[in-house]
Amino acid sequence: MVQSYRQYKKGVKKLGGKEVATRKQYGIIKSRIAAKSRFSTARTLAIEGQLRKSGLTQKEINRLRGIK
Repeated sequence: MVQSYRQYKKGVKKLGGKEVATRKQYGIIKSRIAAKSRFSTARTLAIEGQLRKSGLTQKEINRLRGIK
């Protein structure tokens, strides 16, 4: 299940994330990754790569994708 931006922001802070995606970035993440949570495409992998570079951990990325 995809959460709202506020819930996401709170969750990242709780997990100890240093950087939080902007609303626009979160919109892209939500539309691309959450909708395709069961399989990866080149696009989702590229987005995940960018998120990792910005400091998000795999745990945080999985949370965005809706994978526990």
